[in-house]
Amino acid sequence: MNDTELVAETVNVNDGGAGVIRGETVNIEEGGAAFIQGQNVNIQDGGALVIAGQTVSIADGGGGVIVAQNVDIAEGSVLLLAARNVSGSVRVLVDVRAAAVFGLLVGGAIIGLKLLTGRK
Repeated sequence: MNDTELVAETVNVNDGGAGVIRGETVNIEEGGAAFIQGQNVNIQDGGALVIAGQTVSIADGGGGVIVAQNVDIAEGSVLLLAARNVSGSVRVLVDVRAAAVFGLLVGGAIIGLKLLTGRK
């Protein structure tokens, strides 16, 4: 992946990548990015570490963290997904509820250890 930032109303990436992509519409085919921010994000045979958008569509790809209003994923996986509407055949490894429970458990364990050891 390149260490670049692409900013435009419409961003098209084919067989490549970028560090950061910001645009109204972002289309990626056989590529990826570290961070994508856009109203409409479309990914075919690729992915991104973090995707923030209004509508995200992914076919044969995935993402690390996706935060969006509407997400449609066909044959893909996501580590953490926070979306109002989700459709397609997506495999989510950690949903928002599981992440919140995990955070509470880790926080409780840290507080418990500090109380037991008498440290502040």
